[in-house]
Amino acid sequence: MSWRKHLLCQAALAVLAIASLSAVGARAGSDEEIVRNSKNPDLWPGMGQNLALQRHSDLKDLNKDNIGNLQLAWSQSTGALARSRRPACCRRRRR
Repeated sequence: MSWRKHLLCQAALAVLAIASLSAVGARAGSDEEIVRNSKNPDLWPGMGQNLALQRHSDLKDLNKDNIGNLQLAWSQSTGALARSRRPACCRRRRR
């Protein structure tokens, strides 16, 4: 077998391996799984709690007596405000 055929076989196997792994990962966040997990109030499978983007919790543990004790559990920065605290529309341009 020539080195070109050998290299081509290795490349084909690598592409096949990557394609099969990405297909397994794509199924993990399916709509059916989101619908199933959104029925459990302890799970938030997506940003809006469900496909309708409900954005509020049905948990009964929260009430007006303990709502003031809530603290930030997690956050994620998009990096959009990393350069400046002022929005782009309000920044002065340097001349």
